[in-house]
Amino acid sequence: MTQARGFFKTLRGIFEVTYGTTPAVASGDMIQLPFNDLQIGSSEDMIDPQTIRGNRYQAEPAYGNISVQGNAVVPLEVRSIGYWIKLLMGSPTTTGSGTYTHVFSPGNSNPSMTMEQGFSDITVYQYFTGCKVNSMSLQFAKGQELVANIDILGKDETTGSSSLDAYAEELVFDRFNAKEISLKKGGDAITTISSLTVNISNDLDQSIYTIDGTGFRHSLPETNFMVDGEFTVLFEDLDIYNEAIANTETSFQVTLTNGSNSLVVDIYEVQFARTPVDSAGAAPVTLTFPYRAYYQDNAQGVPIKMTLVNDVSSYA
Repeated sequence: MTQARGFFKTLRGIFEVTYGTTPAVASGDMIQLPFNDLQIGSSEDMIDPQTIRGNRYQAEPAYGNISVQGNAVVPLEVRSIGYWIKLLMGSPTTTGSGTYTHVFSPGNSNPSMTMEQGFSDITVYQYFTGCKVNSMSLQFAKGQELVANIDILGKDETTGSSSLDAYAEELVFDRFNAKEISLKKGGDAITTISSLTVNISNDLDQSIYTIDGTGFRHSLPETNFMVDGEFTVLFEDLDIYNEAIANTETSFQVTLTNGSNSLVVDIYEVQFARTPVDSAGAAPVTLTFPYRAYYQDNAQGVPIKMTLVNDVSSYA
């Protein structure tokens, strides 16, 4: 028998109209999403019973809730990243013609997607409905591949021997690179940051199960929307250190470019956490500052926006 090989693995998705229900799929409706790593599946609680039966041997286990969950590491890529950002923050406002500008802002609820994990060399397919992005962590660092780490939660799983869409759309692959990053803090360019993370969480409530004969989740409602992360900066002055001590509010902007394509991450209200100056040995000194973003009174009315410019006409 043939053993499945990882390079044949595919991830395809289609947005749902009704949470947890796969829409009718015509040829070319699904999008094939590139990934570096994908671990998604379902796990079931196996409960140790307390049953007494006149001997010391444990009775057969009981079974409880089933959780669909997983993690994906995906490239920060010009076109496909828009589908992940839509799952994270909702549908964008799109303008333009030929070159399109997609502005993503967090809302009160997010869309869900049916995801298909396929092993085409052994014709095994897993279908996960009700998939939402619980959190996304963007990693910006010099000399590294730019990726997003994504935590996925879903409703249920079924399996089959064929793809829901054998002719899923494959977008042209064109990545953003670390050398193309530019940064601003407080509206001014800053060139002393060696790495930056942006963690965005929908804090989905994973506990909603009902007695419905399936054991799968009933829903995945959003709770608090949170943004945090950390800067690592060359220790050349006390600017950020003093901002942290004084709890000074600032903002920052990350811009990725690739020709006429771009991804801009704007975070409007930020405070840094106080951190000690620490060094090891004779190496050049860097400082790492955790930060928290929030919404208090900025003109945008949200803590974060992402603006993606590319040739994709719609993320519907």
